Amino acid sequence: MFPCSEHGSRVPGKLVSVYWRWFNGNGESVGWKQRLCKECAMGRLKTLIAYANSESLAVSVCPACGTDSASDMDPIYATIFTPGSEGRELELTTCAACAAKIHVGAMKGAERLADRGGSRGAMAPREPDDPFEDLWS
Repeated sequence: MFPCSEHGSRVPGKLVSVYWRWFNGNGESVGWKQRLCKECAMGRLKTLIAYANSESLAVSVCPACGTDSASDMDPIYATIFTPGSEGRELELTTCAACAAKIHVGAMKGAERLADRGGSRGAMAPREPDDPFEDLWS
C-alpha cells in the first residue's frame, strides 16, 4: 500500500517502519517516520543494529564510523517495527559528523512527526515466519 521511503516504489509485501528521533541545536526533539522495504532496511539499518547489539564495553562508540564519540556525541534514537513484531529500540551514540549523515538518510522520503505524546495503537499479531528476522542477526 505504501511506497518504500528510500526509492519511492511500491514493493510486494509489508514494509519496516522506522521512527527516528534526535535533538536539534535548540534542544527541540525532531522525529521522522520512514517505511522501508526489506532490502533498503538491510542496507540502512544492519550496521547500526550490529553496533547497538555489540558486547563492547565502550559506551561512546559511534555506530557508523567506530570512533570514540564521547566528546562530540549527537545521539540518535530509533524504534524499528518489522511487520507483526513489537518495536525494537536503538540508542545510537553517534558522533556529530555521522549523525548529520544519518539525519539526511532518515529524512529521505519520510514524514515529519509531531512532538511526542498521545498513545500508540494496538500491535498486529506476530507473523510465524518473519521474513525480517535476519535484520537482527
